[in-house]
Amino acid sequence: MKKLLIVVFAIVTFASLLSAEEPFYIPKYYPQSDFLAGTPGSSGNASGGFFNPAVWGILKGPEMQFFWNDLEDDSLSPKNWTFITGSPGSGFSVQHWDYGELVGTEIVRHSLYDYQIAFGGGDDATSFGLAYNWSRGTQRPGMERDDVLSFGSLNRPCRYGSIGFVSQYALNNKDLRGILDVGIRPLGTPMLTLFGDAAMTNNERFKDVKWAAGLSVEPLPGISVVGKLFQGGSYTAGLTFSVGSVAASFLPHFDKDNEQTYSTYGVRVGFPKPDMITEKVMKDKFYLNLKFDNAIKYQRYKYFDKKGHTLTELLKTLNNAKDDPRIGGLVIKITEDMYASPELIWEVREKMNELKAEGKKIVVFLERGGMMEYYLASVADNIMVDPECSVDILGFDFGKTYYRNLLDTLGIGVEEFRYFKYKSAFESISRTDMSEGDREQLKALADGFYDIYRSDICDSREISHKDFDHIVNDVSFLNADSLLKYNLVDTTGRWDEMDDWIKSINDGKGRKRIGRMAHNAMLPQFDEWGIKPRVAIIYGLGVCAMNYGLNARRLGPVIKRARENKHIKAVVFRADSPGGDILPSDIVALELKKTAEKKPVIVTQGQVAGSGGYWISMYGDKILASPWTITGSIGVIGGFLYNDGFNEKYGLSFDHVQAGKHADMGRGVRVPFVGSLPDRNLTEEELASVERVIKGYYQDFLGKVAEGRDMTKEEVHEVAQGRIWTGTDGKKEKLIDEIGGMEMAIQMARDAAGIRPDQKIDIVEMPRKGSFNPSMFQPKLLGIKLYQPEVPTGNADIDYIRMMVEMKKRPFVMMAPGVCGVGE
Repeated sequence: MKKLLIVVFAIVTFASLLSAEEPFYIPKYYPQSDFLAGTPGSSGNASGGFFNPAVWGILKGPEMQFFWNDLEDDSLSPKNWTFITGSPGSGFSVQHWDYGELVGTEIVRHSLYDYQIAFGGGDDATSFGLAYNWSRGTQRPGMERDDVLSFGSLNRPCRYGSIGFVSQYALNNKDLRGILDVGIRPLGTPMLTLFGDAAMTNNERFKDVKWAAGLSVEPLPGISVVGKLFQGGSYTAGLTFSVGSVAASFLPHFDKDNEQTYSTYGVRVGFPKPDMITEKVMKDKFYLNLKFDNAIKYQRYKYFDKKGHTLTELLKTLNNAKDDPRIGGLVIKITEDMYASPELIWEVREKMNELKAEGKKIVVFLERGGMMEYYLASVADNIMVDPECSVDILGFDFGKTYYRNLLDTLGIGVEEFRYFKYKSAFESISRTDMSEGDREQLKALADGFYDIYRSDICDSREISHKDFDHIVNDVSFLNADSLLKYNLVDTTGRWDEMDDWIKSINDGKGRKRIGRMAHNAMLPQFDEWGIKPRVAIIYGLGVCAMNYGLNARRLGPVIKRARENKHIKAVVFRADSPGGDILPSDIVALELKKTAEKKPVIVTQGQVAGSGGYWISMYGDKILASPWTITGSIGVIGGFLYNDGFNEKYGLSFDHVQAGKHADMGRGVRVPFVGSLPDRNLTEEELASVERVIKGYYQDFLGKVAEGRDMTKEEVHEVAQGRIWTGTDGKKEKLIDEIGGMEMAIQMARDAAGIRPDQKIDIVEMPRKGSFNPSMFQPKLLGIKLYQPEVPTGNADIDYIRMMVEMKKRPFVMMAPGVCGVGE
């Protein structure tokens, strides 16, 4: 549609240009653009926006430019200066003309100002813009002016080409002018750009079209050499030199006899551009300041959700720091208010290890915390703790709350539909303690996590496993002195003493600390044409339900859109779900399977991707998990609650009529927040039917996993039966392919899509989080938010009970809440 608009507008405009000759009231293009080394579209900066307002739609950041020429005051040729400023989406310009008029034998000077306000929008492939020009000052023949409306378009279909078109209309005198410019980059980079432009007015014929062509060469970052040949033989040859956010340009003008007539000079201040000086001069001058005093999460709401970090933000921030020679290290503050899953902390920690490998120093201030706060802090080269700091390193514990005795007391009977040794999701309802299978798998999980934790900390702090075991088993509660004694930290002090400490560990040399936003403003913006290849990160988070949690009713179409979007070259699917209902699990899995037939799909598992969480993972081309991931739990379970004295105890009764032998199954009194409580247990015939259905679903589950993982059903069954695994063990059992996180998944996705290593990509996160957190509007009673059925709670226990209530007698694929958290 955008391309069609451009073509139609161009045809209409050029047709209009064939009108009869009239006096012309729009400034002549080439005299007005004498400061423009290239063409409006190929330049892509504020100077280009002066002629094509569509450029404002693709501008990388705020920018100001000022140009002037050195024509003599006694010359009849117009002398001018031009000031242009703006930011993405809008710009303002003023051009001053000082021109001479011969009156008798004397030259009389006149002054004229041309003003412009412009707006633009679009994306890197297609943008549009609108500008309004007006003038103030003395107008003489050859310098006539009118209010002018300009419409511009800029189309960059790929990194090799750019086409810009501008139509200008004089509002009072009805004059028209069209400007067309074309750019070609044979290498797909700014190293070599060929360009040309042409302008035509309504009092000219096609044979009279004015044109120019040239080329731009960037032999080194920050140095640009430009030459442009004009119709008739005159030409310009200029040089631009950039250092960070500042640039200077020199553009001599020559006539067809190679005589220099005058020069145009320019200065620029704006968003940083690549150069070869800044990084060398400023090497290791800064430390990036990060605070972990809130959540590490996947996405933000659009409004009222600025605290904390998202995973992709952190990974991008750390990558920028790693690649920027000006950043010598990180200064990190960690407080007990930080909260995140161990898996997310592991991903951030692994990225910090990469920075250390690149020679970046990491300094941490730990105010106070528990095991996971210290786990993140331990990656540092140097750790400072508050003198009153305390850290608890206790180990890992997994347990559940069992409700059977409570249900018996209430008079609620329980029937568990369990046919697989390790599938323990209903145990909290049906038992008073752990089953043998559950105890076995949870003990393996605790031991596995303990080994990971111990190994990572011992490697970072260079302490032995024996000493670490002593700390956990014989010390556990550590104050600042104990932390120093056991080499878990390096010094004590307060946060406001950090600068002095940094100076002391850097041979007396201080480092300036800058925040993430300030560092982002320092990063150079590369001049690339066209839409970059996109990799979609699609989040499958929360319990597998149709209308909340994973929200399959919404997520299915989101995956389909990603599949059908030609700009999205690959999909990374983050599964972080304990499972739930079979139907939404299969809806999401099937959409991912269809997507994998058209483009690469890489699955990266978060903290929990078991049962239904594994169901939605199984069709990925590759499945990644971290050592902290809880995966597997391939199995199906169900359960049934019924009246076993509840009605009699609380004075309730239920009566009914039925047509159909089993019509009353699941029918009973209505209980607030729970729904109906069945009046009877299932019959032997009904129990046999449920068993057949659940075992059928299990066989279906095995078959789908076998297809997705290229295994036999027998091989899957050996590692299934509801058994959970750490990510490390899951790889051994062929349930996942690699140990890695989000960043590795993105790299694998781009490799599988055939995206060149040097090609930058855009990350698209789907689905969007929403405008604001709906829990903001949940009512409170004594400070506690009341339950609202349409609002996901984010609490594993409540979501578990909710799923139990909703599923009633239906089978489901879910893990129990005591498995979904670490050390709960």
